[in-house]
Amino acid sequence: MGTLICLPSLKEPGTSQALVPYEPEDAQECDGARTLRLVERAVDSMQALRVHADHISAQSLDLIRLTQRERFRMQAELRRAREAAVSFQQQARDAQGALEEAVLRIREADLGRREAELMAHQARDRADAAETRLRSLEFYLKKISNFLQLRLVSSDR
Repeated sequence: MGTLICLPSLKEPGTSQALVPYEPEDAQECDGARTLRLVERAVDSMQALRVHADHISAQSLDLIRLTQRERFRMQAELRRAREAAVSFQQQARDAQGALEEAVLRIREADLGRREAELMAHQARDRADAAETRLRSLEFYLKKISNFLQLRLVSSDR
C-alpha cells in the first residue's frame, strides 16, 4: 500500500497537488531508504518552495516600489494642481478687485457726465434768459430811440 504525501506543484504556479501518492520503486525497499527518499523529496520541495517564495517576495517588493513611485507622482501632481488652484483663485480675486474698481470709475465718470450735462443745461437756461433780457432791452431802447426821435423831430418843426 502506498503512502500519501502533500506536495505543491512548483512547475506551474497557482496549482498544487494536494495529495500525491508515493509508491516505492521496490516493494522490498526498507523503511529507512523510503524515509530517506521522502525526506529528500521534502527537502527538494522546501527548497523549491523557498525559491518560489523568494520570487513572490521580489515581485511584491517591485510592486511596493512601483506603488510608492506612483503615490509620489500623484502627490506631486496633486500639489501642482493645488498650487495652480491657489494661483487661479488669486487671479480671480485680483480680477474681481479690478472689475470693482473699473465699475467705480465708470460710475464716477457717469456722475461727472451728468453734472456736466446739468451745468450745460443751466448755462443754456442762463444764456436763453440773457438773450431774452437782451431782446427786451433792445426793444425798450428802440422805443426810447423812437420816442426821442419823435420829440426831436417835433421840436425842430
